[in-house]
Amino acid sequence: MAQDDSNPSVFKELPDQAKATVERIKKIIGEDTTKKEGKASSGWGFSSEELSQEIQRLSAELSINGFKAYNCKVLHLVHGGIIQNGTGHQIIIPLNGKASFLHDKPLLPCHYTTQKETILGDNIDLIIMSLKNI
Repeated sequence: MAQDDSNPSVFKELPDQAKATVERIKKIIGEDTTKKEGKASSGWGFSSEELSQEIQRLSAELSINGFKAYNCKVLHLVHGGIIQNGTGHQIIIPLNGKASFLHDKPLLPCHYTTQKETILGDNIDLIIMSLKNI
C-alpha cells in the first residue's frame, strides 16, 4: 500500500489485489443478495457467506507493514455517522455514494486514520477495518 509521505496517516491507494477484492465486495452488495443488519433509519451492516469470504481475503491483503487487519465491516450509512476507532488504527474505504469527513476533509479511496472520524454523506457504503500492531 503506497503511503503519502507528506501525511503519514493517509494511504494513497490500495494494492492491486486489494482493489480487485474491493470491486468484488462492491458487486456483491450491489446485487442486493446480502442480509442487512441494523436500522433502516440510520444504517446497517451487510452480511452473506460470499461477502464474508471477500472480507477475509481483504483482511489478509491489508495485513502488511507491521499491522494485522481484523474486524472488517461493510456498512451502509443513511445520513453519515461517527466512526469509532477503538484500536487507534483504522482503514476506511468508500464503496458507493459521495462521502467526506467533517470540516471538508476528503475521504480518499483508501483512508488510514488514527482518530475517531465523523463521515458526512447520504446513502453511503463503506468498508471499515481495524488494524493492530503485530
